[in-house]
Parts: sequence; structure tokens; C-alpha cells
Amino acid sequence: MLKFSDYILVTDLDDTLLTRDKRITEQDLNAVRYFVENGGSFTVATGRVYTSAKPYTTQLPINLPVVLYNGAVIYDEKSGKTLWKELICDEAVGYMNDILQRFPHLGCEIVCDNEIFIRKESKTLDEKIRLENIPFGYCDENSLPKEIIKILVVGKNDEISVALEEIKQLSYPKVDFLLSAPYYLEMLPTGASKWVGIKNMTKILGIENKKIVCAGDFDNDIDMIKNADIGATVPNAPQRVKDIADIVLSKTSNEGAISELIEYISKQEDEANGRNT
Repeated sequence: MLKFSDYILVTDLDDTLLTRDKRITEQDLNAVRYFVENGGSFTVATGRVYTSAKPYTTQLPINLPVVLYNGAVIYDEKSGKTLWKELICDEAVGYMNDILQRFPHLGCEIVCDNEIFIRKESKTLDEKIRLENIPFGYCDENSLPKEIIKILVVGKNDEISVALEEIKQLSYPKVDFLLSAPYYLEMLPTGASKWVGIKNMTKILGIENKKIVCAGDFDNDIDMIKNADIGATVPNAPQRVKDIADIVLSKTSNEGAISELIEYISKQEDEANGRNT
């Protein structure tokens, strides 16, 4: 049996695998190749839509379906098919309108299956769209898309933190709110998370018995880090993420964090099997 045959490695993209300027380091790329060549199962779990994740997934030796939209979609790149998805409730549009009335300075984006629509523009949202470099459209109250997966409100860090505190005091049934960055607040179907996506993916493929290793850096990664057999985060993660991780890596995404994690898994496996390291 190959060294990593019992392992599934799942990593977040932004600020975990990707550098600050949105690259994959050669160090991490080589480490992931080594992991897969030695029997490991590898994929990514991200809040991005597929068109936004694709420039990176095509560089990587991914051999499992990818988890998108913070766990609301499982997509198989090989077949080009969505294996599973969960739509947000119909009431979410009303919640969105209420939030935009309460916080008129926030931008808003509606995310469908591989499509993005700008519901309300803002400077911070313009920057996000430019950074992700993906196609998008516009919509208003009279032209809203029908099958919505998630809704994203965007603002400055302090604007989002204030909005989140107020939203916590309000009643919005059937949806959950989470931060995917200090300036992105996402509205998702209740229970949707990267971990739920990972578990659904392993169940579909019949590989639930493997050891799952997850790496991430922010609130939307907490569920998968906490529930994985090995949960890892990066040194620049918020303390609340570090507190639930099994490992806080010494390297940032700029320095090869995932290569450090794979080295850790390798040493653990060697020790468990009495190999010399």
C-alpha cells in the first residue's frame, strides 16, 4: 500500500494554499504532487464559484471532486458534473432586502450555480470582483435569478462586523451567516459548511473510512478544521481559528504552509508504521 493511501487532504484556497497575490508556490505544488503520487487523495474546499477556482484547480493534481460555495456544491471536474448542491431558501431574498435597507452602504452579490450577479454595487465589492477576475452580471428586484446558492454582502471590516452583530440579534430562519473574510459576510442554507460538503463528497464516493486532514485560515474553515482527523491552520489566522486547530503551522501561505502540513502527515505516518524518518 502506498504511503498516503489512507489519507484525504482538503485545503482552503485563499490565504491557505494561495499566496497573498493569488499564486500557488512551487514548494506547495511539488508537495501536493508528492502526496498524490504516493497514494493520497487531494482536493480543495473554497467559498469560490468554480470559474473562480478553476485557474488553480487545473494546476493541481486534484483526484477528488471539489467543494465549492463554502460547502453548498460538490463538483466533479473530470465529468464536468455537479454531484450535489443545496439551494438557499426562498425567504433569503427578503432577508437580503432587509439587510440592504438596514445597511445601505454594503454591496451585495448573488451567487448561483457558476454565475454571479451584482445586486448592489460598492467599492469593496468592485475590488473583490476585480481580484477574482470572473464574469458577472447585474440584477435588480425585478430580475433576480431563480436558483440561488448563497448571498454575499461586502463592506469594510468595521462595517461588516457591525452588520454581523446586529444580524445576530435578528430572526432569519433557514439560513446561516458566516464570515469568509473580514469584509465578506455570507448567507448560506442552514447547515451548509465546508465540512458538510466534504462529508457528503466522501459518502458519495464511498471513502468515508479514510483519515481526513483539513487546512484553512478563517471562520468559514472552522467547521472542517474542528471535525477533521487532523485540522490545521496558518500562523496569520485569527486566534479563534487557532484555538480549535490540532496544528498551527509555522509557515504562511506565502511560505509553503501546505508543504509543511504534508511533511507533518508524512512524519506521523512514518512514526505510526515504525519507519525511520
